[in-house]
Amino acid sequence: MTYRFEYDETSIGDMRFSRDVFVLVQDAHEVMLADLVEWNRIARAAGALTDLYPEEISLLEDATEWGRGQLKNPNARYITVSQMTVGGLRHDKAALEYAALKAQHAAQVRGKDMPSEVAHALGEKARRLNAEAAKIEQPAAAILEELRNHFDALLREQG
Repeated sequence: MTYRFEYDETSIGDMRFSRDVFVLVQDAHEVMLADLVEWNRIARAAGALTDLYPEEISLLEDATEWGRGQLKNPNARYITVSQMTVGGLRHDKAALEYAALKAQHAAQVRGKDMPSEVAHALGEKARRLNAEAAKIEQPAAAILEELRNHFDALLREQG
């Protein structure tokens, strides 16, 4: 099956996030963005004529830029996202679950080569990311399944 970008513009109104949760989502966006940019670089080096995930990259670049601006105020305990969309929530959930997959993978695979407390911290991070993703009552955006295949293949190779 070929991946296809989808985004539901339906507004669900304003959403208020605690600073801690907003930082978690922001970090997850940055993890996913960095990996998509890297996958595009690899594909271009292999001869792809166009970027593979231009809409996702643009969406994540906009979200992370906006998020950095919101976090500049160190006294802000809450961040309000005006006119949040269903698509935005679905991409937030995908980013949270993807960052959790990366942390779980690191804890399982690389955890053998690091101090136990570091591996435990990675496992805790994955649990927190998954817990926040579970609070979003929308399915994750399709990009998650596109990227999850990579981790499934890695775990099969190493497990």
